[in-house]
Amino acid sequence: MTCRHRRLRAALGTFLAFAPQDAIPGEEGVLLDCASTQKIDLERVVEFLAGQEVIFLGELHDSGTAHSFQLAVVEALVERGFDLVLSMEMFERDVQGVLDDYLKGRIDEETFLKSSRPWSNYEKHYRPIVERMRALGADVIAANVPRSLAAAASKAGPDGLPPSHDHALSMHDERDRYFERFREAMKDHVGNDGGEPILVRMFAAQCLKDDTMAESIDLYLRRHAHRRPLVVHLCGSFHSEMGLGTVSRLLKRQPTLRIGIVTTVRAEDGKTLDLNRLPGLAHFALEVPEEKKSEPSTSAAEVSADPVWQALFDGASLEGWADSGFGSGEPPFVEEGKIVLPMGAPLSGITFQGECPVIDYEVEVEATRTLGNDFFLGLTFPVRDSFCTLILGGWGGTLVGLSCIDGLDASSNGTRQYHSFKNGQSYKALVRVDEERITVLLDEHKLIDQPLAGHTFSLRPEVERSKPLGIASYNTRSTISRVRLRKCVAEEQTSAQGAR
Repeated sequence: MTCRHRRLRAALGTFLAFAPQDAIPGEEGVLLDCASTQKIDLERVVEFLAGQEVIFLGELHDSGTAHSFQLAVVEALVERGFDLVLSMEMFERDVQGVLDDYLKGRIDEETFLKSSRPWSNYEKHYRPIVERMRALGADVIAANVPRSLAAAASKAGPDGLPPSHDHALSMHDERDRYFERFREAMKDHVGNDGGEPILVRMFAAQCLKDDTMAESIDLYLRRHAHRRPLVVHLCGSFHSEMGLGTVSRLLKRQPTLRIGIVTTVRAEDGKTLDLNRLPGLAHFALEVPEEKKSEPSTSAAEVSADPVWQALFDGASLEGWADSGFGSGEPPFVEEGKIVLPMGAPLSGITFQGECPVIDYEVEVEATRTLGNDFFLGLTFPVRDSFCTLILGGWGGTLVGLSCIDGLDASSNGTRQYHSFKNGQSYKALVRVDEERITVLLDEHKLIDQPLAGHTFSLRPEVERSKPLGIASYNTRSTISRVRLRKCVAEEQTSAQGAR
């Protein structure tokens, strides 16, 4: 073993160990050379990356193996003495000042987290690498476009963007190979009927993110050229694979940059990874195992077993409901045993006309998006003397969260998460409101556990017509197959709390 190899292993500590098949302990990630499709050790990967000016580490956001690998690469490059800078898709440009203040010790972590809109998996997946950079006194670039601007591009195209320093000055959304790849990736979201205009707007939002991240890196490199920093950019793998997305847009700005790309791949449903897909995908690929799905929540099992439910939809009519009156054209109707919320302009919805509890209750809705790329379920419900809305599939099709908490909507508060929703597939959402918290289950798996104490709850103005209990969709056609409600008794509350 060489001295360099020995130092590298020491730097990785508990993050990586060189097992017989270059496995990451506990999760068995394997490094592959994309050109040859052969296994490769970390030493050789780092040797290559050390010769670059910008490194893209494309990830699958839910992979713990990928995040451990990212930290291992950072440690190895630090060991080699590089002036390392971290760039992140996960923070948006308008919070750069907040991020800088935290890294420099001017604010505490609590203030930082309240003001920077971290992703819901920040604590588990991103905090370790941010804290490492903080300990090093290194810079972190909040590279991405604010989600509100990406949403504007998704809804109105690039012409609908307001002037702002928080998005790229120039955007490249040509109908090229990247567009065709994006079309294939999004086919389940936009459907096959009338989806092209939606797809084009979604692609504009995607390109705005890519161009903004590329511009953020470009500006940093130009402003600090005298230091010759090495930038490591963390992003979803789609943004960097095949040298497209953010990579190609960075090269448009600095054509001679030396760029290294590592992507993350996974064989789904227990299948063997197709090695033929690797050549041209990146320089290297980290193959990670399929994430284990959690068991259904105990409280979910208790809910489904309890017979005391009040059906709010009879399967044949809208009795007990009224059109919310968003003024969006075709009103909701019932067809083939389902409530249909037509494509709104932008909203469509129904509001319950009966009595509704304000605390200690559960409401369950089964919804399907049939066309569109925004939220297919906006479930508004009471929280004592105020209201809140559960959003499924917002801001371009994947966002999940509660709007609004402490004045922040689902895209900006701590309940924000991202899930892939397929058009034509039914999803069951259950909201529980008790004296202590709001709990949300998605297909019987706990999704949100939001305390009530110390927080305020409110609605975005556009869904005020959904009060007290309502269902809405946005720029989307969706169907509702079941709506039911029940009151919770003290014994059930105690049991559910014990299961947390």
